[in-house]
Order: sequence, then structure tokens, then C-alpha cells
Amino acid sequence: MSNISTMQETIAVQTEQLGRGLDVLQELRSHLALPKFQGDENDWISTSDLQAWIQRVQDALTADADVIRLGSQVVSYDSERRYSGVRGTVTGYKLHEGCLRYKIEVSGRFCGSANLSVEEGEVVIPPVNGVERLFGGRCNGVELAG
Repeated sequence: MSNISTMQETIAVQTEQLGRGLDVLQELRSHLALPKFQGDENDWISTSDLQAWIQRVQDALTADADVIRLGSQVVSYDSERRYSGVRGTVTGYKLHEGCLRYKIEVSGRFCGSANLSVEEGEVVIPPVNGVERLFGGRCNGVELAG
């Protein structure tokens, strides 16, 4: 693997981990905006709950086992409903329109329970998980195949 490929993979892995960590922090932020927990006399989160949130953020930022890498078998969904998409192998990374993307060689295409035909050499380039979307939120349309 070339130095550029190694750097791109490192950036993609870090982007995915940061996206997960930021999602946990956003969840915590919205949770803290609540006036109090039901049945709790305090207006603030308990120390043990805060420690659990901090641990979740640390886990998200350091998780490595389920991060998508070169050679990973993945499913890339076309929409948030996860109804249709493609199956394939991550064969590289590509900077496209200022956005780091996975390069996935397609081995199968599906819509619901139907398998659709695939053109030989077909490639898709969805954004790397964790990349911020233009209208808010983070990309998360690619999963490791189970």
C-alpha cells in the first residue's frame, strides 16, 4: 500500500471515529438541555451518568474493531431507510468535490429483498462515515457486511 493510500485510510478511520464521538456528544448535549431526570431532584446529570457518557465518547474515539478499512466487505445504503443499496469491497479512498469518499467495488445490488444485476467493474463512491452533511448530521450510510 502506498503512503498516500495509508494516509487516506488513516484519515478515513479518524473521520469515522470522530463522527461517532461527536454524535455521542450531541446526544449528551441534548440530554443536558432537559431540566431534570424523571424522579430526580437535581437539575444536573449525576456524576456516575456523566462518567458513563465520557466513557462512551472515549470508546467512540478509539474504537478500531468495527471501523471500515481497505479490503472491508461493506454494504452501502442509498438512503437513511436502508431499503436499497450495494454490497462490495472497499478498494480505496477518493477525494471528490472536497469530500473524502470510500471507493467500493460493487459485487451485488439490492432493493428490499430483491437482488438486482450488477455491471462488471461497477464502482460507487459514498462519503466516509462521520463526514458532516451539508444540511446537518453526519454521513453513516456504509456498514461492515455481517
